[in-house]
Amino acid sequence: MRVVILAVCLSVAPLVSMAADSPNYCLDSETNTTWSRMFSDSPDDDLIAGLFALRLGLCELVRREAISLERATGIFEEARAREVRERRAELLRQQQKEGGGA
Repeated sequence: MRVVILAVCLSVAPLVSMAADSPNYCLDSETNTTWSRMFSDSPDDDLIAGLFALRLGLCELVRREAISLERATGIFEEARAREVRERRAELLRQQQKEGGGA
């Protein structure tokens, strides 16, 4: 299950695009639906809950023009990369434990 969630996290469109002329994914209904579905499917997964909450908050700050779209993108992508690294490390530790510590 966690492997599936990790794969989804890696493949989901970013909060917003890094290019200034690209669309704001905060306003994209398909991306919003994907995040809502991921959270609904795994409400106890701290990785998903944390990234979803961060995304919602950053989108709200962008909407209020409190931060730029580019800054929100950087914050989100940094957090997502950190969480994915931590999840990978967790999965490796779990595999090693199940495999006898190899």
